[in-house]
Amino acid sequence: MAHAVARVSNRENILREGVFMHRTRLLNGSLSLICWIIISLCHTTHALATSYSTDQSDLWYNKGEAGWGIQFVQRGSVIFATMFVYDAANKPTWFTALLAPTNQSWTGDLYETNGPWFGSAVFSSAAVSRRTVGTMTWQNTGEHSEAGTLTYSVDGTQVRKNIVRQTLVLDDYSGSYTGMLSWRDCGGSRENVIDLTVTQAGDTITVMWFNTGTGMRCSYPGTLTQEGQFGSFTGSFSCTSHAGSFTIYELQVTQAAISGRLHDEVNGCITEAYFGGTRHR
Repeated sequence: MAHAVARVSNRENILREGVFMHRTRLLNGSLSLICWIIISLCHTTHALATSYSTDQSDLWYNKGEAGWGIQFVQRGSVIFATMFVYDAANKPTWFTALLAPTNQSWTGDLYETNGPWFGSAVFSSAAVSRRTVGTMTWQNTGEHSEAGTLTYSVDGTQVRKNIVRQTLVLDDYSGSYTGMLSWRDCGGSRENVIDLTVTQAGDTITVMWFNTGTGMRCSYPGTLTQEGQFGSFTGSFSCTSHAGSFTIYELQVTQAAISGRLHDEVNGCITEAYFGGTRHR
């Protein structure tokens, strides 16, 4: 009888362990799914409108030629361009283009559009006309997508300009966030949940995070440079067990989230990483 009771007890223990292990696997799977959802949300900012490439959306201009410019709006792999310049009579004019990717650049037809006076009581779309005047090609040549070459033609006149992202104001990245760090270094590729804090006073900025997977704390201080929609800064960083040089770039922030990329080097080992987080309310 005692042996039978013991066998029943053993079976119950095995069943309990099996249920516990199953629930643990479900919990781990759920946590992994939550982590991936967090990192996906972290990278969904107002400017990151595409996974095809670094977002080209911005105001662009030539620093030595203030007074004309171009705006790119990228969705997926295509770019809508609106260029404001002056004609041969020095009168303001604008052109548009829908640029599609080709090799390492984007290209498409360039259009001149005419329509009713803006002060008309009713705007008639039927009165709008569009004329193909040439082509436009955009190639981003910046190390961090901050500069490039614009080439276009209007009725046979060829133009080639070097342009950069135009900065309006410094973004405010300060805040506390929870998100993910996804990185590749000499040890391979990994992802972990991070608690992220950014302090900022003017262009003085520090990004700090605690990696909940490794227990590592890191601090990245520097002087912020704003290039259009992106922030960047370089300097020397320190972590719990090591230190080195770094660059944080493609830094973006919204009311809901922050995201960016990291390049650092320690004793010849290079780390490339994405990071992002949702803002604490």
